[in-house]
Amino acid sequence: MVDPDIFDQHRMRDQQVLETGDTVTYEDVILNQAGEQTWYEVAKSRIQDPVTGDPAVLLMARDITERKETQQQLADALWLCKRSALSTV
Repeated sequence: MVDPDIFDQHRMRDQQVLETGDTVTYEDVILNQAGEQTWYEVAKSRIQDPVTGDPAVLLMARDITERKETQQQLADALWLCKRSALSTV
């Protein structure tokens, strides 16, 4: 089940894409039932439905969890290096 606030955020992005025709790209995180995070890079674009001709939103998403974990490891290592350098001064 999707939180109503999160659903509204997605609906507003869809509406923005439909109104402007601009592609919107953002990162989103999903928590599974075990509380584990999966990060996605999401791109939404306006397309025309080939059957009805109506405007529609095409959503493409890819799992970037490994990238986010690596970024956090690098940030942690940098923080440790800075802390170590300050303690030797």
